[in-house]
Order: sequence, then structure tokens, then C-alpha cells
Amino acid sequence: MKIKNILWFLLIIMITVATGCSGIGKSHRLFEEKEVYAVYYHYWQRAQESETVSDWHMAEYLYQIAHQLEPENKDIELKTAFLKEKIKTESEIHFQRGFDYYGNGEIKKARQEFLTALRINPDHKKARVYLVEIIQKPEYNTFKVNQETDLKTIAQAFYNDPEKSFLIAYFNDIQEHAAPAIGSILMIPWVPIQKSSVPFDLEENLEKARLYLDSKRFSQALAMTSKIREHEPENIEAMDIENAVYHQIAQEFERFGKYSDALNTMLKVQSDNQSTKSYITHLRQLVKDKADQHYRRGVRYFVNEELEKAIKEWERTLAIDPKNEMAQKDIGNAKSLLEKLRQIQ
Repeated sequence: MKIKNILWFLLIIMITVATGCSGIGKSHRLFEEKEVYAVYYHYWQRAQESETVSDWHMAEYLYQIAHQLEPENKDIELKTAFLKEKIKTESEIHFQRGFDYYGNGEIKKARQEFLTALRINPDHKKARVYLVEIIQKPEYNTFKVNQETDLKTIAQAFYNDPEKSFLIAYFNDIQEHAAPAIGSILMIPWVPIQKSSVPFDLEENLEKARLYLDSKRFSQALAMTSKIREHEPENIEAMDIENAVYHQIAQEFERFGKYSDALNTMLKVQSDNQSTKSYITHLRQLVKDKADQHYRRGVRYFVNEELEKAIKEWERTLAIDPKNEMAQKDIGNAKSLLEKLRQIQ
């Protein structure tokens, strides 16, 4: 039986040699085509599965592999182009949701949306900036006031810049010129420390500054523009971002009745356009009107011999207008008179 099999095998070889090798080549090419199609179909099927579960980035990647195997397939080419646009659109939707959550202080929800944006599109630059440069950083330091001090001294200690005292006032809802109460705990807005070893990238740092401004992270925005202006002191866009920060903080101060702080903040704006001038004029008038209002009320209390109420009103005058000499003088007189009356009693 074995001999018969060997004979048949030899016969087949002889016939093949006699008829030439063209049949073998054709058969081999057919096998290669079938194998390529099988691999193409495998990746095409996996791409469809990924698309079904909304893993568009993986689907697009797998369709690209399939397209390499079937370069003439126009359907795959169109599908790949469609998915690229889908990835861009869907990742941006999740980023915007995250941005809205972040603006409302819902950090956990924001983090999830930014991560989803990056899962869909790993190249989404803004989502990465928020996750790495903002969300994973602490927002505040804390400082316990153990002795009599002022906000400029605290700003000098934390920022090496006493002029940033308005940030501490803003975040703690206190007057910039007021002395914080001994024993109180202040929130000190965190300012990122830039490492000198990291190469300076103007566009990247401007983008970060814009993001900080959009999410009202004023201290970080100013830190970033400060860094930019160390390298390019006259950078117009950095100056515009700084001015926008000062405008927004001044508006917040005004909304809470801190007219003097609002005015001082606006005076930091490096712009002489009509809008800035008009707002500064408006704030100066507010400071004057509100200070006069409290001062006159204090005078009425003083005339009616309600000295403690008069002193409080004049202190409110000074909170709005710290340079009001009349209020300073009248407080001194009222306190002296009040002390004499207490001694008599």
C-alpha cells in the first residue's frame, strides 16, 4: 500500500513537470489573495465592532489598516474620513461639557469629561492642559493669621509680589486695605511655579493663560502672563489677558460693594482706551458717592450723640476711601469723646 502511494506521488510530480509550472504559480497567487482578503476582513470586522461601541479612535485606526490592505476600496476611504471628523466633533463636545462643569466648580464631573475627550481623541490639547496643568494641581494654600499684619505683607511672603494682595482680598471676600483678624485662616490662591529647565513655548503658555482666564483662575492666569512677559515684555496678547483679568476682578469687587478695591484693580490695567477710562471714572465716582454717603450718615449719628454708630459709619467711609482725612479725624474725636463719657459714667 505504501509503495502504491509513493508511485502515485511520483506520477503527479512527473505530470506537473511535463505540463510546466504555470499552474503552481497561479495557485500560489490565488492563495496569497485569499490570505490578504482574510486579514483585510479581520481588521474591517474589528473596526466595525469598535465603531459599534463608540470607540471611534480605535475604529479609525483599524479601518486605516484595512485600507492599506485594500487601497482601492473607496468605501473604507470615506469611512475613515467620516470617523476623523466624528472623533474631532465628539471629543470637542465632551471637552465643552468638562469646561462648563469646571467653570461651575464641579471638578469630578469635569475630570471625567476631559478624560472622555482624551479617550476619543488622545491629541486633544486643551483637555490635556486642563487635566495636567489645572485639575491635578492644588487650588489654594492656607495661611493662619497669628499676628497683626496686612495683605500686602502676606502677598509678599507667598508671591514675592505685594501688588498681588488684591487676589487674596478677592478670594477671601475682604477689603484689600483691611487688616485680617488674628486667628483667621485665609485662602491663598495657588500660583504655579514654573521650572526654568522647561523650554519656553510662547503659544503653549498663551493657550494656558487663555484657559485660566476663561475658567476664572485669575491667579494662575496672571502667573502665566508674568512668565510670558519675562521672555517678551511687550507681548500684546499677554497684556490683553492681564487687562481682562483686572477688568473681571474689578467687576466682581464692584458687585460686592468693594468700590475702592475695584478702582485700585482697574488702575493696574495697561490700556488707555475709552472703555477703560470710562470704567475708571465710573468707579472713582462710586467711591466718592458711597464714601460721602457713609460720612454724612456718621455726622447725623454724631449730632444725635450716637457715637458708636457714628464711628462705625466713618469706618465704613474709610473702608471705601482709605485716604478720607475728615473721616480719620472725626473717628479720633468721637473715640476720645466716647472714652471721656465712659469715665464720667
